[in-house]
Amino acid sequence: METVVLPRIVLASERADSLALLREYADFWKVPYSLEVTTGENTVIVSTDPLPNLDDDVTVVISSLEEGGFRRTADTLGVSVSSRNTSIRLPYSRDVKTFLDTTLYEFSGTKLEGVIHDGDNTVLSHLEGTNCFLLSVDLVSDYRRLLYGGLEDPPSLRFRLATKLPLSYNTIPSFIRSRSFRSTTTANEPMEEKLGPVECLRTIFLSSLVVSSGPVLRLGFWKRGISHVLTVSHDVETRRGLDVGWPNLARIERAEGIRATWNVPSNRYPLSASDFNHMAPDGEIGGHDTRHDGRLILLGLEDKVRRLRLCKSRLEQLSMGEVRGFRSPLLQHGRELIQALAEAGFRFDSSAPSWEPLSPTSLHSHGVGTVFPFKIDGVVEIPVSLPQDHQLVRVAGMTPGEAAGRLLALSNWVASIGGVCVLLVHPDYEFAQPKYLQEYQKLLHSLTQNPGCQVMTLGELADWWDFRNRAHLVTRTNGSLELRGGSVEQLQQLTPQLVTGYGRDGFKIEAPTALSISYNVTYGDKS
Repeated sequence: METVVLPRIVLASERADSLALLREYADFWKVPYSLEVTTGENTVIVSTDPLPNLDDDVTVVISSLEEGGFRRTADTLGVSVSSRNTSIRLPYSRDVKTFLDTTLYEFSGTKLEGVIHDGDNTVLSHLEGTNCFLLSVDLVSDYRRLLYGGLEDPPSLRFRLATKLPLSYNTIPSFIRSRSFRSTTTANEPMEEKLGPVECLRTIFLSSLVVSSGPVLRLGFWKRGISHVLTVSHDVETRRGLDVGWPNLARIERAEGIRATWNVPSNRYPLSASDFNHMAPDGEIGGHDTRHDGRLILLGLEDKVRRLRLCKSRLEQLSMGEVRGFRSPLLQHGRELIQALAEAGFRFDSSAPSWEPLSPTSLHSHGVGTVFPFKIDGVVEIPVSLPQDHQLVRVAGMTPGEAAGRLLALSNWVASIGGVCVLLVHPDYEFAQPKYLQEYQKLLHSLTQNPGCQVMTLGELADWWDFRNRAHLVTRTNGSLELRGGSVEQLQQLTPQLVTGYGRDGFKIEAPTALSISYNVTYGDKS
């Protein structure tokens, strides 16, 4: 069988912040890379800037920064460039596409050949007679805009005024609060196109490496044999949800073999140790603020930390166990909130949606644009990738059956790209009512039918992603590869994959054990 020679991948940028984001792309896919720009046979450099005086056998993929950077790249290489706003649709696999609304910088010239395109848009061009490839998408700026920009959800003036009232917004009946949003949202939003634009950017990054330089070795997202993850979570907003809704949902989940994450406000309604004794066998406990009054996001950093510590300590006292995770009321999210969670001792958070049509806080659509966890300020952020029951039933006006159908359809897309299906169902709302429990059971049963699906609590998922975040492939001086970042037992659970091609059917992936490859993978923590 033909030997596969793997490229030496180098990341380069004149700006430290841009280089850090290129590293996030490589770290997501877990491809081995270096930051030392050296020449040599079978080297591919991903750079935000044109690189002069390189050897002829070095391949360069240029992802320019902003309009000025694209124009400088065009001038340097003797080509033209123009820009337009467009929607890109690139295949991840044969049946699944990724979507991105962006500014496309179109290069043109007699020696340019499009090598990655979606029919209407050329994403990667090759400059004939050279080893230079030009990306028409600003990977760095788009990633910053979508993920880190999407992490912020600034409160609207209307929300700020409402929270200054002497009574909490919770005193307004739920049906009135929900109805007030219905005129600005729709049940027919094309949500598959909104959930994962960052996944399209990541597809562009990896496909550019493969098309420009040949097969690339990466690590899969999950344990061997697992294709995607499902996590079930509940925000227990009221005492009735705890007394009535929780037993109903927990009974269904026990029958399906599911342990869930139950997020509880520490000071909104009376709680006792016996409440948590009953909940313990059914999963894990997470924090859900103190009073669930919507005011957490408006506090300064010190007050946020103080309030979060109060929530954590009270829940730990009552449950007699560690509370490691958090979800903010109203899915409020922001960088400062994550910083406060870290200082308060939380290890993971699941407050930011992948995308929602309407935020009660900003009164705009909001989300971080990815269906995978990511680590920030020491906290693992786990996006709520599926729309919560409240938005589908109470805001969009769906029946529970219609909502279950929508959730299942969206979960198929998330699962097909290997993501995390994060289900958020409130025990206070319709799915926990006796007449709709059958719909909930059918939904859970359908979600877990795929043999490649692993069910985890949010805490178990955070632990796995934290471990995978540490694991990395390193190219040794003799050309072999070494897997680092954990014990032998842990590292052997990872799934090395060889990405051998990219085309109209997406990525072509093979198991490296099926090939004769000129490297060795050493299992063990060499860091």
